[in-house]
Amino acid sequence: MKLTREDIWIIVRDTIAEVASSNGIDPEDVTRDSRASELGLSSVDTIHTMIMLEERLGDDIDLESLVMRDGEYVADLSLSDLHEHLCQRLATTA
Repeated sequence: MKLTREDIWIIVRDTIAEVASSNGIDPEDVTRDSRASELGLSSVDTIHTMIMLEERLGDDIDLESLVMRDGEYVADLSLSDLHEHLCQRLATTA
């Protein structure tokens, strides 16, 4: 069974909320518009989060294509960007 876009969002939100909570961030503050920097995620936290997402989704995230656009590094992605990338990567259903 393929995951829906909403299934993927819930996994992204819950995973990031879990990591961000160690930085004192309220899980309710994790929204589609949130950015890693706003959630107090360090580069180590971000890598840990990506590993957790790969484990929970059962697929490689392809981090390079997520953080590179038109040959330029994207420093601070929104969770919406991450969600969209994962939906495309996993070819989700509605």
